[in-house]
Amino acid sequence: MHELGLLVQMADTVKAAAEANGIERVGYISLDIGEASGALPELFTEVFPAVQEKYPVLADAKLRMRTIPSKALCLECNALYDVMKQEGKCPVCGSAFKKVLGGTEVTIREIGY
Repeated sequence: MHELGLLVQMADTVKAAAEANGIERVGYISLDIGEASGALPELFTEVFPAVQEKYPVLADAKLRMRTIPSKALCLECNALYDVMKQEGKCPVCGSAFKKVLGGTEVTIREIGY
């Protein structure tokens, strides 16, 4: 479960940003979670309370998450497609050779105070 590690890294980043701006409590954290990142939003929700206990600045924070589609460019026919929906193969030519363009990231989109 790497979601816990990702949330701890996120909490460290948010804590540092809050301290740098003289903020004592964060209201919410918005995350972008790529479909192909391997991170499961439901596990973020499950373990977030444990992280909040260790970081007082997050005690009242809400976790908002947005799923980012996994996009790829086929290296054979240049078609743009959703990797997860197409199970990694181009829907136009069937090739598995691709350049992944997005959907593998887990990023903080916004911190609300």
